[in-house]
Amino acid sequence: MIGIKTFLPLHQITQSIKTDMKKTLLFVSIAGMACLVACGPSAEQKAAAEKAKSDSVAAVQRADSMAMASKKQHMDDSIKAASMKADSTTSTTTETKETTKTKETSKEKTK
Repeated sequence: MIGIKTFLPLHQITQSIKTDMKKTLLFVSIAGMACLVACGPSAEQKAAAEKAKSDSVAAVQRADSMAMASKKQHMDDSIKAASMKADSTTSTTTETKETTKTKETSKEKTK
């Protein structure tokens, strides 16, 4: 019987396997890199993310302006209430003075 060694020497077999493995490894690494590049966000996804960001900023600005308007309204209401209280105190003081004058006048008339 004739053995395999007589047809193909062992070092030729290992060289053939190494060459095939190098080609396979090269092909797999190129395919892997192509997959990694393809996995990134598309232009549509990037545009959607940018739109969401700008919408979020606009919503925060709207909320901030509404809060400022509410704060200004609250301040105006407080000022109005304080001025009304001051006016009512002034009118009460005036009424008290008028009542006092009326009482004094009526006391003088009775004397």
